[in-house]
Parts: sequence; structure tokens; C-alpha cells
Amino acid sequence: MACAEAEQVRRAVARSGLGEADVRRRMAAQWPLEEKTRRADYVIWTDGTIEETRQRTTAVWEALKVRPDVGYS
Repeated sequence: MACAEAEQVRRAVARSGLGEADVRRRMAAQWPLEEKTRRADYVIWTDGTIEETRQRTTAVWEALKVRPDVGYS
């Protein structure tokens, strides 16, 4: 799952109780979002509404179910 940097920071501050500067330092220690998404087989963007995220999640699940290398049915 991925979202814009500003939204990542907002969510992390709300979830963790850390300050924005601490969250940004932690994010800076990780791979950039562009690199993470480039390496991913699937990316579910969560910047939209909950319904849009559900639809994107369902689409990925459906794609995974038909991949023989994943083995879901």
C-alpha cells in the first residue's frame, strides 16, 4: 500500500504519537516510495476514499488468485 508523503506523515503522527520531525527522520531512513513501488508486483494506492481502496484491494486480490505462482484459489 502506498500514499503521498504528506499523508504518510499525517497517518504516522496520528498512529504513533511521534512528532512530525521524528516521523520524517524515520521515513528518510527507509527506501524512497518510488523505489518501493518500482520493486513491487502490485501497489495499492490509499490516497482516495475507503471505497476506492477497497476496489483497488479487490482488483489486486483477483489478479493474485489467477497467478499460478501464488497458488490462491
